[in-house]
Amino acid sequence: MDPALAREAENEAAASFRRTTLKMVVFLAVVLAAAVLGHRVSRESLGDAARWRDGLRAVGGWAPLAYAAANAVLVALGAPRLALAAIAGALFGFWRGALIAWVSAAVGAYSTFLFARWGARDWVRRHVRMPEGARALLRQPDVWSIVLLRQMPIVAFVQNAALGLTETRHRTFWAGTLIGTLPSTLVVALVGGSITRETWREAMVYLAAAMALLALMGMSAGRLRRRRGGKPGGGQTPPKEEECR
Repeated sequence: MDPALAREAENEAAASFRRTTLKMVVFLAVVLAAAVLGHRVSRESLGDAARWRDGLRAVGGWAPLAYAAANAVLVALGAPRLALAAIAGALFGFWRGALIAWVSAAVGAYSTFLFARWGARDWVRRHVRMPEGARALLRQPDVWSIVLLRQMPIVAFVQNAALGLTETRHRTFWAGTLIGTLPSTLVVALVGGSITRETWREAMVYLAAAMALLALMGMSAGRLRRRRGGKPGGGQTPPKEEECR
């Protein structure tokens, strides 16, 4: 890949990440205010939400499996994975909800990837459009290119379908997707988990942890971008076409 194009792509990814981070900070601030106000003004409604969550948990092991299956299907069809991760955090608690949402969303993303690679190349070429910065990342995709791509505000369905047209190895897709989606999944699962805390102080602890994780994400993304400044594509040799099938 042309080094200038690679730098442009990574700069675009970093700028997109900064914009997304700012939006998430504003979102978290609003949720924090809503959590405090909600726990002060309407404890009864929050209690109803908690009872609904506890009722779902009482179903047993099938409830997480059913949610994971539904989450995978919805993500594969283009539903926003972060909203679904927040719901999982509210229903199953932070750690369990984050794990369910993270893994099942990756399964859904992989389904779209396979759909584009094995049966819908022409359809994807006609209907999927990527920004130039994202296209530059996809010219020689490696794990860290996919990680950067996951930070860009592009619909996940579009990302997954576009990756299906490249020579990305399956293991590279999985690694880049799991690494790239984990931090944001943890953040929104914390936000979702805060909704059903028993007190507003507990909700604030969850939201403070989400904001700290968001700050760590920003620092890590900046460090990754600087480290990769002169290494477009990570030096990976494009795999042969037959290795992608």
